[in-house]
Amino acid sequence: MTRTLRFFLVASALALASPPASAALTPRALLVDLDPVPAALLLPYGLLTRGDGGAPWLTCWQRFDTATYALATAGRRLLVGGPAGPWNTNDEGCRFESTDGAAEKRAVTGLYAPVAGALDVLIATDDGVSPSSVALSTDGGITTTQAGELSFADAGVLALLGEGDVVWAVTRDRQGGDLGVWRSEDRGLKAAAVSLGGGPAGGTAGLEAAAASADRLWFWQGDALVRLAVDGTWATTGLVVPGAPKAALATSDGALWVASPEAGLVRLAPDGATREVTPLPTSALAARGPRLWAAHVASAPGDPLVSSSGDLGETWSVSMVAPAEVGHPPLCTTLVSQRCAAEVATFRESLGLYAPVPDAAAEDAPTPSGGSGCVAASSPVGLLAALLGLLLYASASRRCRIRAAESCSPRSVATSSAVTRA
Repeated sequence: MTRTLRFFLVASALALASPPASAALTPRALLVDLDPVPAALLLPYGLLTRGDGGAPWLTCWQRFDTATYALATAGRRLLVGGPAGPWNTNDEGCRFESTDGAAEKRAVTGLYAPVAGALDVLIATDDGVSPSSVALSTDGGITTTQAGELSFADAGVLALLGEGDVVWAVTRDRQGGDLGVWRSEDRGLKAAAVSLGGGPAGGTAGLEAAAASADRLWFWQGDALVRLAVDGTWATTGLVVPGAPKAALATSDGALWVASPEAGLVRLAPDGATREVTPLPTSALAARGPRLWAAHVASAPGDPLVSSSGDLGETWSVSMVAPAEVGHPPLCTTLVSQRCAAEVATFRESLGLYAPVPDAAAEDAPTPSGGSGCVAASSPVGLLAALLGLLLYASASRRCRIRAAESCSPRSVATSSAVTRA
């Protein structure tokens, strides 16, 4: 048997014995307060909350697979929203209550807090049938009323962004598809349409709102970023940001922060200069005063999951790493552990933490299907897999000794950003 054939057979056996590849842990949104460690991370299947000293807590909910917006408000209340409407919890996720009033059970297309961590929240809703609107909650998402003039009979609200009391609502006409931009300086009580001038080069058909300051609104145009000023003039930023999901954030110093799993995190200064902050794959951004947070894509325990800065991005440190295990809120440990078994399994698989292979004593135990269970480590396939693993480990160890100055972690980060200047 040739060496090539032996290697092929061993590799084939390892492929059969190994669990299937799964997606990495990719946060959708950051829920933040004053702590460098975020209050929670919104995942496609639950909330990973800060916990209480030990492992973070994971809470699940049947509508998390569609929730794309989330905020932490006063009183440790967490508010999430998506096509199933806005829902809130104040017991770490044991139970979620539907928001009452104007936004009840209506699809959420945006969440905005004029003051981070306060009780006041604006919720953009659009069910595609009734007039779309922006609702106001003064109790952290428990009840809502119509916010003011931000109500649209013939257009759907696509996004809700702002800075302080200044709120931008981005709409698109349900019949003709025309883009609309509205701006309010008093949290939506009164609003005025913003002229779009001649539009950006390439038109407005594919624009998606990205970030906002008091006097500027940024849009994704494919992988590029374009900017609309309050006077209706357009400009290109020169940034091209590949990958998905993309994230953008405007801060009070006039900077724009842009990120994606491919591009890492980049800062665009007010004068147009760009600076790579980190090449770590980044999927979500958040800010509260001078503190910034960046959520990273993780694929193994110990990988950076959240970085934070307390000085508007001058210095950064890792404030949360991907955990190997998660717990449940002590107020409802039994309830959540019974309800979240599938989500915990998904969480573990996203970090490569598959169920352990049973030992030889368990190999003969019957399974519900009558088979002999998983491949045991002492089986021929398991031995072949282990052999190839040792060979690969030896090879990797040699490379690490040769390239001692380089990172030999399971997921080394790139050395340069994928963000380019157009």
